[in-house]
Amino acid sequence: MKIFSRSNFIFAIIAIFLLALSTGCQLYQPQLDDLKTGTAVDEKTKEVTSPAEIFTPNTEAIFASVLVRNATDGTKLRTTWNWAEHPLGEATEIDASGTRFAAFNIQRPREGWRSGTYTVTIEIVGTDQKLQTSFVVE
Repeated sequence: MKIFSRSNFIFAIIAIFLLALSTGCQLYQPQLDDLKTGTAVDEKTKEVTSPAEIFTPNTEAIFASVLVRNATDGTKLRTTWNWAEHPLGEATEIDASGTRFAAFNIQRPREGWRSGTYTVTIEIVGTDQKLQTSFVVE
């Protein structure tokens, strides 16, 4: 005995797919990948072009770039910079959409960078997607 015909099966699959889309279910969740630090980023692609994990106290600016995948309109990225667990200023947020690199930077303090280990954390606001990397000033 045949319960479903082929056309009923296809109709059921399409109905489930449309229901998932109409309830806000995303087929591809936004993701972060390839977090790097460095001394420069490409103006167009926003990818780090001079990667580094060790910087001097006189480094003018430190950049971080991250690859964002499958970001829908309204997706926000937040970055925080820390030195020895101390925040360096306020968190920064930018809009992201699609699949592309996003870049952030922090400028050298007037007195120069303190020696030690720093971290940069980039997250997709409202999700559990977060990447963190460390770098050193010596």
